[in-house]
Parts: sequence; C-alpha cells; structure tokens
Amino acid sequence: MKTNTKLRLALSSLTLLAALVLVVSAILLLGLGVGIVSADPGTVYVATTGTDGPTCGTESSPCLTIQYAIDNIASANDTINVAAGTYNESVNINKGLTIVLADGAIIKPTSPCFTVSANDTTISGGVCEPSGGSDGIVTGQAVNNLVIRDIEIRNGSGAGDGIHIAHDVTNLQIFDTYIHHMGGDGIEYASGVTVGGVHEVQGNLFQNNTGYGVNNVDGPSYDVEYNSWNHYGGPTPSGDGVSGSLDYTPWTHVVVSSTTSSGSPVANKVGEGYQITYTVEMDAKEVWGADFDLNFDHTKLEVKSIITNTTFQQNDKCKVSTPAEANGSDEISFCGYSTTAVNGPAQEVFKVVFEGLDAGTVDLDLDETDDAFSMAPPGGGSNNIYASALNDGSVTVYDVTTVTGRIDLQGRADDTGAVMTFAKGSGADGPHYGPFTFSTSGYWGSISASNVVYTDTYDITVDMDLYLNVIITSTKSVTITTDDQVLTTLALLGGDADDSDNIDISDTVIICGQYGNSGSGITDSRADINADDAVDISDLALMCGNYGKDSDTAYASWTPSP
Repeated sequence: MKTNTKLRLALSSLTLLAALVLVVSAILLLGLGVGIVSADPGTVYVATTGTDGPTCGTESSPCLTIQYAIDNIASANDTINVAAGTYNESVNINKGLTIVLADGAIIKPTSPCFTVSANDTTISGGVCEPSGGSDGIVTGQAVNNLVIRDIEIRNGSGAGDGIHIAHDVTNLQIFDTYIHHMGGDGIEYASGVTVGGVHEVQGNLFQNNTGYGVNNVDGPSYDVEYNSWNHYGGPTPSGDGVSGSLDYTPWTHVVVSSTTSSGSPVANKVGEGYQITYTVEMDAKEVWGADFDLNFDHTKLEVKSIITNTTFQQNDKCKVSTPAEANGSDEISFCGYSTTAVNGPAQEVFKVVFEGLDAGTVDLDLDETDDAFSMAPPGGGSNNIYASALNDGSVTVYDVTTVTGRIDLQGRADDTGAVMTFAKGSGADGPHYGPFTFSTSGYWGSISASNVVYTDTYDITVDMDLYLNVIITSTKSVTITTDDQVLTTLALLGGDADDSDNIDISDTVIICGQYGNSGSGITDSRADINADDAVDISDLALMCGNYGKDSDTAYASWTPSP
C-alpha cells in the first residue's frame, strides 16, 4: 500500500516545530527569571475555635489542633499560624515548617511542647508551659536548620529543661527567648551532642531556673555571649549559671526601678499641693538603647517637670514626653540611645517631679514596649535585652486641711500675739510634713493654718511672752484625721515675767519692782503682764493666782482635740 509521504513529513515537521516552541519558551522563561517552580509555601491556620477536618486550615475555618494541621493539612515549608488560646497538646514537628504562635497562644501539654524531628524548622512567639517533668522544646533526631526565637518557656515541673538539644544539630539559632522557672536547665546540650555550622545563642534571658541557664554537658566550646542571666554580675556567682565549656562574656542585664529621691519628707508619700521627685534608674550591662513607659494616674498626680541627663540621648523621634504631654495622659514615654555601652548599677535615666492633686494611692507602673532595651553586639541575629525586672513604685497622696482654733490670753482683752507650732509630723503612717507655724490674729486670738497634711500626728508648742508656754508632752499632740480640724480653745496663764516657764519669786521681784509705774515710767516692760501700759494690782493678781505653776503641769487639762 502506498503512503502519503508528504503528509507524514508535514506531521513530523509540525511535531518538531511544536517541540522547538516549547523548548524556546522554557528558555525564555528561565532567561526572564520566571523559572519552572513548585507552588509557593502556604499558610495553615489553627485556633481554639476551629474544627479538625479535611477542609480546615483557612483563616475563616481554622483547624482545632496544631498536630492535626501538621499531619493532615500542611506541606513542607508551610507556615502554621496559631491564634491566641491554650492548647493542651504536645506537638511533633515531622516536616520542615514555620510555627508562629500569636501573643496569648499557650502550649500547655503534659509532655514536651514541641519535639523537632525535621530539618528546616522555625518556632517563634507565644508561650510554652510543659508539665510532668518534660522539656519545653526537644530535638527528636539529628536535624539541620533549627531556629527558636521570641518564645517564653516557663514554669516546668520536675527536671525538665527549657530547650533540650538531645541530638546533633547543624545550624542552630536561639534568639530572644525568655526561659524561667524551669525545673532543669534553661538550655541543655545533652552528652555526646554537637552543634555544627551556624550556632548563635543571643538575646535570651535565663531567670530563676533550678538548673543552669545553659548546661553544655560535655560538648565542644560554644559561644553564648550577649545573653542575660538574671544578675548584674552575669551567670556567676549569683546568676542562673553556666556549666561546661561556654564563652558567656560579655553578657547583658537590665533592671529598671523608680525610687523616691527628694521633695518629700517620707518616701512615697506626698500631700496635695506638695511635690515629690522620683528617679528612674537602671542597672545596666551592655545597654545601648531604652524605650519604656512610666504609667500613673494623672488625676491624682501632675507632672511638673521631667529631667533627663546624658546617660541616654534623644532625637526628634526618640525622646521623652514633656510635662504637657504627660499631663494629657497617664503615661510618660521614654526613648533614648547611647553611642557607647551603658554599664553600671543605678544608672540614672530620668527624674520626674510630681505634685499631688487628689488623695489616694497611685501606682507607678514601668511597662516595656516592643524591643524595649537593646544592645549592639558585633554580630548575630539579635539586639534584644529582656529586662530581668521592672520594679514598679507607688505614691500615696494625702489630703490637706485647715486647722483653726482660739488662744485666750488670761487677763487681756486683746488676745493677739501667741505663736502655735505643729512640729514635723510623727505618726506611724503619716507623710510627716511640717513644721507648721501660725500666730494668733484678730482681737479674739484666732488661729488658722492651711495646707496641713493629714493623716499625721503633730506635737504642739505655744509661745507667748509673759505667759506660761505650752511645751511638748505626751498629751500635747494632735492627730489630724478629718478635714477642717478645729482645736479646743487654749487659755494661756499669765505671770511668767522672766519667761522661765514657771512662776516663782523671780517673777514676783520683777512685777513688784515696777509696781505703780505706767507709760514711760515702766523701765522693765516684763512687769506689765496684761499689756495695759500700767503695772498694777491686775498684773500682780495674775502672777499670784498662778504662783507655783509651771508649763509642765499648767495645761494638764487642755487637750488639742475636742
């Protein structure tokens, strides 16, 4: 049978042409950088409100458990986003994934939070809280490319470690983790384990762990510089400690405190209308930047001034609130940087002068912002410093009141002239302001003192020439506990011509020596007890009527409080 050679040739040509077109297209695509690649990594969502099933994992329909998402939904190189909530599951990472825990996401199993059994694994964010003596994160086999960062591992029972490197790892990074109150070590490299390639442990805080901060059981020397160990002096002698061959110098440390420095007679107490100065200071190691807030109740405290120094510098974008800005809110924001490392205990950061506005106790809360404290290491993937403590303060604002009363000068029509003094307060809980001194005024001997701070106890003295003074005794004190305090009327006894605070023969001699004189004829004014410009029977009667009395006993019946 004869075939159509031309048709066969034409078909062969077309086939060849199509193949050439495909080849050329592929070359052009590669040349343009498009390439022929697999699908991009995806994102799988998990939430406590989700449901496990073959269609879960979307943002609108999340999976319920992390392990189901790993085993059934996620592919290698995917990211699993875990929403806030508590997950009582132990997660086995058996394929290369990025696990991102949202703020408020807590993994709380009775075994390790995460067992890493795959290369190319990243775990970040959230909280890991294992129990049953388990480790927080543990390697299940030898792996490559493990990254752990920005996670809090805490409150483990038994002897569990925060991170337990149980198998060899090539390329390990542990950044910005906060590992505390674990029964074992913060990080432990198990016996016989080695870490090769990139190995960076930096920006972490090890705090109050029963074991070491880092325990390198018997491996080669590892670098754990630029970490915090819960002590200004580093891991030894009082920090979370190290074991094995580890280079931990230099280390970092931050503790911020607010302390009363001046302006108030008693720490943390101030009267309305009075001022108190707080100093915010920092125990610092290798600190290059600080960004934090001081929160307070601006209805009870008014910021009068904020005083910075040269510890940290400011610019247009990194600065400290002004008093006007602070009084418009409940917050003083501080941001500062340094061109050299700040080192040393009690480094002054800034001072704030408050004035008491309204009575009550005001908390002074120090709050971190994101990346609140920073370092400048020579290399590595972190510049974070966790604060080992932000020591909050408080101030109690006390009411002020007006104290009124009357002093009656025996034998005189005009009661002006006596001076009453409240000594500095001495009550157990008082703010201890004083002394407050006020003179009688007006014909009736009225006394009045404003801005007296209460609650407090004040010893009282009263001074008046030619009269027995009131001196401090156990009964001559007043505790101001109410607004508009009124004192009982005090009658001062006359006849103390020599101002010795007792009336005796010396006073008799002075008065009798001037007896009968008046006006300019009085050569010793001390004899005119009642100040009527004559020394006569009235003056003598005042002296004689009080003869033998003294200041210690004369006012036994007078108590300041009604």
